[in-house]
Amino acid sequence: MRLWEILYDRLDEMAFRRKAIIDKLRALQTPINSHVLKMIVWPDAQEVRHWKSELIAWGDDLAAMRLRGFRVIAPMGFRLAWEHLYEEPFAGAESDVLRIKLGAIQRDCQRSITMTPTQIMAELAGFLRPFCEAIGQGQSVETVVVNWSPAPAPHPIPEAAAKVAS
Repeated sequence: MRLWEILYDRLDEMAFRRKAIIDKLRALQTPINSHVLKMIVWPDAQEVRHWKSELIAWGDDLAAMRLRGFRVIAPMGFRLAWEHLYEEPFAGAESDVLRIKLGAIQRDCQRSITMTPTQIMAELAGFLRPFCEAIGQGQSVETVVVNWSPAPAPHPIPEAAAKVAS
């Protein structure tokens, strides 16, 4: 076998393994983001423990995946995780994508959402950044998920107080 054939085979193998990681990230993109969004908009829901346990399982599954190079086997890195869990689904179309995702979540759970889209996106990025950092370093996401709690949502002004304020 010629040197270029060996190099081509190794590059092809590395690209395949990278593609397998990207495919896995894309497969988990919707359920991960859905669970995080639910935790953000309903932090007191009794399902939060369940959502967190699934996030830990999915995150640890991703963290266990390794990119394989010529002589290097390494975690996927922050950039790959961030690109496919946050940027790909949201970047550049945050308001439209968020509106659709929150509409689906609201229909499924039949609960109202009181937070603004800006607050929700800030919380989402605030969770996904350390989540992707742990995945990218090949570490368990358990600490990130267990210790994370969204900022308290501002309470709407009661009707009586709103009338007084006007």
